[in-house]
Amino acid sequence: MSNEQGDEPTVAEYTRVDASKLPTDPAGQEAAVEGTAAAHGYTLRRRGTFERIADDLNRRGVPRETPAGALVTQMLTAFNEFERETAAARAAKGDTNPFDLAPYADVHDLAEQYTHARARTQDPADLERFLDNLADDLDLADVKALRTAAAAVADAMGRIALAHREQGMSPDQIAAETGYTASRIAQFIRQEKERRADAQWDAFLTVEQHDGAHWQGLSDESLATTESPTDLARRLLATARERLPSVTLRVRVWRFGESEGPHLAEAIHTHDDHMPDDQ
Repeated sequence: MSNEQGDEPTVAEYTRVDASKLPTDPAGQEAAVEGTAAAHGYTLRRRGTFERIADDLNRRGVPRETPAGALVTQMLTAFNEFERETAAARAAKGDTNPFDLAPYADVHDLAEQYTHARARTQDPADLERFLDNLADDLDLADVKALRTAAAAVADAMGRIALAHREQGMSPDQIAAETGYTASRIAQFIRQEKERRADAQWDAFLTVEQHDGAHWQGLSDESLATTESPTDLARRLLATARERLPSVTLRVRVWRFGESEGPHLAEAIHTHDDHMPDDQ
């Protein structure tokens, strides 16, 4: 292409980025962007752990002009810079979690900080500082995401409570771990049992072996289950394979009393590990 001054034509070249080598984790993407920007002399704002601590100290009125205050400021600045540069370098090498964040770590930190701030009743200003920090950190999209996540947890609480009850925990123990009352946990468990009972259905199934020309019945049974027909067929096929690993097997599932009609699901395994799609 030619420029406006009529100089010699120039050629623009670019190198396509290999997307498979880019971080997919949000924290990794953020760190990679920061690292790239820093390499070109730009600075992106990201409130890191130590920056939040510094802001909180400022709100408390901790002096920075004193030798001790200056030392704290320098240390926090150095730690924050080290954290960001280290994460950016790790992200550039393909690390998808350069900040070493555990799942839901931010949620746990937020809950712990809020609980701690509310507990310090002798210094009500702690709660005010926490809420000021939170208001600075969250935008409206964050608020919506947190509210939606809280609703999802509430909807799943029956499943969560019953799963831990079946593992041997008492309602009191589950309540202590989750912050609910024991009576509310008992209600969750009762509602989940009722939901499962409503979802239960009676299945009839057959397990067959192929002799090279025809399918021969090995066994049949009926049972009550909450599994889908496909999941039930695949689970029972896996069990049969453990007993007969070198045999071509088939499991078919019907609703009880309807085995004369089309089956609901079918799972097949051959000794060469071929597993056709359900029919």
